Amino acid sequence: FFINTLVLRVHVDKEETFAAFLDRVKADAVKMLEYQSYPLELICERLKVKYPQVSFFFNMLNTGIAARQELTDMESIHIPSVQESKFEMALYISEYKNGIMIYCSYYNRLFTPQTIEGILALYIRFLQEIGEDPGKKLREYQGSTTKRKISRVKVES
Repeated sequence: FFINTLVLRVHVDKEETFAAFLDRVKADAVKMLEYQSYPLELICERLKVKYPQVSFFFNMLNTGIAARQELTDMESIHIPSVQESKFEMALYISEYKNGIMIYCSYYNRLFTPQTIEGILALYIRFLQEIGEDPGKKLREYQGSTTKRKISRVKVES
């Protein structure tokens, strides 16, 4: 089983609308996918360069199975680590009929469970704001201070 990681560096222009930002990131990702048959690890090895240091990892899991199922309401759960995370923070998101599930692993030397929960709650509020109005400039998204119930968040340190 092999997953070819796509490394993207994204410049965030706060004056850009979210829709324009998303279009730009999508165009960059599509360009990068033209070279997906060349594993990054192999390229780094052949060029004798160090594998890029990546602090944050994001993976949208599109298996199709979860999209046909429904989430039940559940708050965050903390699972003690059984293996070291490769990244300072990694988010894995699965889409369901009625919401998303976020699985997060992180270095527990850098973050506390409460910090991660706060980051994820802010992320969820940010997604909700974007869903309500994707045409706003990035700087205009504040993240509501209103507490909303999180459908499901799984946190692993």
